[in-house]
Amino acid sequence: MILSKILLEAIDRDNSYQDALKIFNTLSDEEKWDVCPKSGFLKNVSTLLYRHVIKGKAFIDLYPYDGNKTIGFIILAVNPKYRHQGLTHQLLSQTISDSKQLGIKKLRWRCNSKNIGSFKAATSNGFKLTAKGKSYFSFELVIEHSHFFKAVVNGKEVGKYGLSFYEDIKAVGIGSFEIYPRYRNKGYGTAVIKQIIDTYKDKYDWIYCFVDVNNKGAIRFYKRIGKVSNSKNSKGQYLVTLYKK
Repeated sequence: MILSKILLEAIDRDNSYQDALKIFNTLSDEEKWDVCPKSGFLKNVSTLLYRHVIKGKAFIDLYPYDGNKTIGFIILAVNPKYRHQGLTHQLLSQTISDSKQLGIKKLRWRCNSKNIGSFKAATSNGFKLTAKGKSYFSFELVIEHSHFFKAVVNGKEVGKYGLSFYEDIKAVGIGSFEIYPRYRNKGYGTAVIKQIIDTYKDKYDWIYCFVDVNNKGAIRFYKRIGKVSNSKNSKGQYLVTLYKK
């Protein structure tokens, strides 16, 4: 069961809290502190902006950052039994899409510096590293200039993606690109990228994205339809040029 696009007034408060709490309690004490340093956060639904639960597996909450309801502070946890399955990426991607509809303009997140999986999930979804301490990474995503779309092929919704438009350099950046698991390895990813290129190539000079250097499958995919750079950036990503005039 996935609870998505949950507005505060529509929350089943007892059930959503209990579902999130069960997942939270699967974490070690150290992980609990990393995820939720302020006691009472999970139960404080009076200030909760958003909650998305994948029952028994993972959840994500958004709370106002310093009381500002246009900035969502992320609380995210994944049951250890279900890690390394892309759930963090899935939660972030969905939350970014939903946040735009809720009027949230920025997302902020903090995770343990040892958590490489969370770092990769954040950067692959467009978050920028804003601070790096001895034990933590802090990230921020400005979503007001991004647009999110359903990936539709032959009338069928097969995934989703985000686009950022840079008028000064006539460029389009693709982020949060996802093909739903049941549609992968069937040519839909290629079809969606080609749709994006055909839609924007007349107005923009450059269409690009980034791919994690360790994501071998994605690198092979992008090499078939674009040019992958040979050097990585500071975030461990290769630049992929999908179209350039």
